[in-house]
Amino acid sequence: MTAIAGAIGVTGIIAPKDDADKYAVTDPRYGIDGLRNVVDYAERDSIPDLRRKQGMIVGVQFDNTWWELKAAPWTGTASDWKIPTFSGGSPSNLGTKWTIELADNFTVPPFFQYLIYGKLDVFGVMSVSMNAKLTVMDGIVDMKPGGILNVGPGALVELV
Repeated sequence: MTAIAGAIGVTGIIAPKDDADKYAVTDPRYGIDGLRNVVDYAERDSIPDLRRKQGMIVGVQFDNTWWELKAAPWTGTASDWKIPTFSGGSPSNLGTKWTIELADNFTVPPFFQYLIYGKLDVFGVMSVSMNAKLTVMDGIVDMKPGGILNVGPGALVELV
């Protein structure tokens, strides 16, 4: 193996001294990349560049939203972040506010069921295919300039 310059070797697991020790082994504030939570947007935007990595996810407790870090260079402002999207075509942002962006044309595929817990903002176009189901639970659907279109036969859109 090739040695890693500046590294301190680990010869065992990193763990508390015993099971009674309740202190966390790591604190995400001091790590790089990964998943972390912050109190507000000021704390999110002030994460130092050396602790940032494109694609990291940060939860903001102030309004229960999640954000993904864009590619560098970073400015230390809100423009460094975007609502994350995940493979599989889901308009997920892991929080209680889901957004279909203006440029999006999102489709719930045939025979799929999507459950959204919280608010759904539709700026772009959302379609519900034949025999598909979209349920918005404990929230509202806010049709910005967009809307839910092309509701196919056997499709169901419900607010519960």
